[in-house]
Amino acid sequence: MRGAAGLVSLLLSTTAMAGAPSASADQLAWLAGQWRGEGTPSDRIDAVILPPSSGGIVGVFRRVRGGQVTTLALASIAEDSGSLVLRTKLFDSTLRGRDSQDAPRKQDLLSIKPSEVRFEKAHVVGRPEGIEVTAGVLHVKMSRVATRVAAVNAGRLQGEPVIRATPGSSPPPARIAAASWMEGDWVGRAMGGTSEEAWMAPLAGTMSSVYRGMRDGKVTFFEIVTLVEDGPSLKLRLKHFDPELRGWEAPEKTVDFPLVRAAPGALFLDGMSYQRVPEGLEAWVILGLHDGGTRAERFLYRPRSP
Repeated sequence: MRGAAGLVSLLLSTTAMAGAPSASADQLAWLAGQWRGEGTPSDRIDAVILPPSSGGIVGVFRRVRGGQVTTLALASIAEDSGSLVLRTKLFDSTLRGRDSQDAPRKQDLLSIKPSEVRFEKAHVVGRPEGIEVTAGVLHVKMSRVATRVAAVNAGRLQGEPVIRATPGSSPPPARIAAASWMEGDWVGRAMGGTSEEAWMAPLAGTMSSVYRGMRDGKVTFFEIVTLVEDGPSLKLRLKHFDPELRGWEAPEKTVDFPLVRAAPGALFLDGMSYQRVPEGLEAWVILGLHDGGTRAERFLYRPRSP
């Protein structure tokens, strides 16, 4: 018995001394892109993952079952003490958080190869036909989706680039197909740094995206965003997170932008807008200031270069 106990102690101490393997986010470039899981449009998992930058990658996963979105997940892999750590947060279809507002427990890296990465509770393997993801009871094979940029231009629109809803007004009728031109991986400058935003194709009455803001080589914040059919109209919902996925909003809270007006290649929401322009994608948002005032911030995105 003493010998067995000594052997266990030796194994545990050796594992502790070994620690997490050395790794950098750039080794995960093969994970970037838009992915479509096996199954039908009414029952599958899709994802979009931004490429490595500022020491990490981030992506959003969308689960559709019975023709309805049931679950969304935000996943971040970041460099930490010479290795990598994985953090995730889960949400329902309305972005109501299933976890606390605090930063989630980080999963340590166990192993990494040129097309395989394993964390404590997640494992991804690259295959010739795509990737294979295992996380808890979830096991899904996914194929890469060629991100397309729709040939649409909003043209010259009259009025302010971002507007507010008239008090008491009702959102106009619209379906999610009216925003299909937003699909893609977009990169631009805003708020004194780099902004990235990647949108999945419409499915089950919704579009989902992930946003990453960076400045001076560091991530400033993330967003998970959905554009959904809300009654006869559309509504954009989002939640903010710091680099460790600590929520800015309470789990049950979202920042909402109901639709005010839609036009070919343009969506005007209450305090936010998206328009297709010759350069790519232009977005505007009305930001609140510390003194109680507001200002309009412009985001000019271009399609990410291959």
